[in-house]
Amino acid sequence: MWIEPEKSNLNQNLIKAHIKVGQNFIGENYPFLNSETEEFFYISDQKKTELTQRDGDYPAINQNLQSQDNGKIYYVSKPEKLIYETKEKFFDFIDEYELPHSKKLNKIPTETYIRYCKTLIQNKREEFKSDKQYLKFEIINLNNPIKYNESIIKVLFDSHDFKNRKIKVFFKNENTNSVKDYITNSSGEAKIDTSQKGLYLISAVELKNLNYIKKTYYNTDYISYWASFTFRKY
Repeated sequence: MWIEPEKSNLNQNLIKAHIKVGQNFIGENYPFLNSETEEFFYISDQKKTELTQRDGDYPAINQNLQSQDNGKIYYVSKPEKLIYETKEKFFDFIDEYELPHSKKLNKIPTETYIRYCKTLIQNKREEFKSDKQYLKFEIINLNNPIKYNESIIKVLFDSHDFKNRKIKVFFKNENTNSVKDYITNSSGEAKIDTSQKGLYLISAVELKNLNYIKKTYYNTDYISYWASFTFRKY
């Protein structure tokens, strides 16, 4: 899941964006559903504004942000359950993100997943202020991804550095649709090539075993957390 603005700069304070679900930066646009939404807010100059939408709104995000400053829209989904068709499907998922989990399973696994999405709304190209962590699992800018050809990012999970882990960077414009893998360093940071004009999606995944109490609560074997961050370079 990711947020894909129709435009990434404000036009008369109005921002329209799609909530998309798919693979390899190709996906379907989903309407806004409050029943599937845990958090939905906007941050500008470290000021948090809770956002609301009506069920069925399309595009899913249609907001008058009352600001001409740079900011970010955040969206967190409610937990959902996944039952894999085969063990091999689960193993493919583990391999894709090089998740440190055993492949010794005596049954087809079940999984609860939660998505943490955000997108950059860039109205002033030269303006940049570093992020705080607002989500359990988040990708944070350490420099201006619009201004520079190399974006420095930091990934945090539960306020800890997401260190030495694989992340994926998807990119598309009218001519290209590509993906490149990166590994965060011991501080959970990575330098991303952002030299081309187009839309970028940075994706990170964490997978956890559930203890007995949480297995009973979620009725699944695992829980996965998905962080996505999108921005457009003009």
